[in-house]
Amino acid sequence: MWGARFTDDSLSFGRPEGLRALALEVPQDFVSLPSSEAMARIGRVEDDVVPTGPLLFFRTEVLAEVELPVYAGLLVGLATAGYRLEPPELADRLRVPRNPEGAPCFVFSYDWRRDLATTAEELFLDEAEARVSQERLEREGSNAEAVRFDLVAHSMGGLLTRYYLRYGARDVLLAEEGIPEVTWEGARRIDRAILVAPPNRGTAKALRNLANGEDSFFLPAYEPALVATWASVPQMFPPPEPGLLRDESGRSVDLDYFDASIWREHRWGPYRPEQDDVIARLLPRVEDPDERLRRLSAFFEASLKRGERFVRALNSPAPPPPRTSIHLFTGDADATLARGRVVRKNSLFQLVFQESSPLHTEPGDGSVTRRSALADLRPAPSRGRLRSSVPWTSIVFLSDRHAGFLSNRVFQDNLLYLLLETSPVRERDDL
Repeated sequence: MWGARFTDDSLSFGRPEGLRALALEVPQDFVSLPSSEAMARIGRVEDDVVPTGPLLFFRTEVLAEVELPVYAGLLVGLATAGYRLEPPELADRLRVPRNPEGAPCFVFSYDWRRDLATTAEELFLDEAEARVSQERLEREGSNAEAVRFDLVAHSMGGLLTRYYLRYGARDVLLAEEGIPEVTWEGARRIDRAILVAPPNRGTAKALRNLANGEDSFFLPAYEPALVATWASVPQMFPPPEPGLLRDESGRSVDLDYFDASIWREHRWGPYRPEQDDVIARLLPRVEDPDERLRRLSAFFEASLKRGERFVRALNSPAPPPPRTSIHLFTGDADATLARGRVVRKNSLFQLVFQESSPLHTEPGDGSVTRRSALADLRPAPSRGRLRSSVPWTSIVFLSDRHAGFLSNRVFQDNLLYLLLETSPVRERDDL
């Protein structure tokens, strides 16, 4: 249902069955749950859609069959360098050697629609550690050395990785007040965290897509009501800061876009009048339009609250982890949506985002700005030495688009050098 368009086996989210398949299921009882219980429950929302593996290729058959690499390029590069892809069927699909004696490369596939803090709990490092320990025991007769991993993450996966490093496999978003203490619980088993084009300070595209939807030249539109069912989207919102939203005179506008009442009042996202028909297709068994909107609103409000806490938890200052290095690969050669404009129409505010306007863009990779990837705390435009909420060990800039990094030979060369020819922080003499 994801990764193919206009093929015989693909679902179109422009049709009711495809729309419902791509949406996270909105439980009926959310309407009656207290706020704290809804917050806890939203991380556990599941449906009958399951991740079956990494998105290796994007396929389409508009005029001719076209297959474009997504994560295939990265995995082929790792296998060519001698890594053993796990599960081994990945090597067969990519037509690369299985490398039975190579270091294992475990691939974590997850449902990107769901809450990221909950997904971090499902990161299978316990299982991977048990397998590596057993292999060492069988091969060397000993497994005494602690098992530690290098973790490579792209885009949203970078947020998931940073959450795991900071808090481990636990939900810290349920506290009513305050920012949770950063314990670096997950970092104890990670040597190197390598983040590729991560939206560390969010992306304006997430706010735009939820408020206005997204149109594509030849694909069905992503309707705001559909995006409102994806619990992960508010977790990619930019932290509120001056200048992120400006009025028509260029003055900064302070609007709390984590507050559901603002969305209702100004008819953003699922509250846009034309979304009534979309919500009816999402919830066809609920006949009352008001009841349909109440159910989606309860889910959406809990998503916004968890999103606000997730963003605060990831951007709170913390000392660097003692034995883990954190590396960044990102781009800064393309104009990238960074801010929006607030337009008053009658008594309502409308959000306008223009990717073609220099006033709305900053350097980036087309999806994530340079400032966001760096977790840059300096006000725009950034000047002077970098101040970041992430203790970077190294930073590499590339002139490529957001998904293009993965097959970029310069990126792969530098990644493999880092993985195979440099020592982890814990082995360096100067520490």
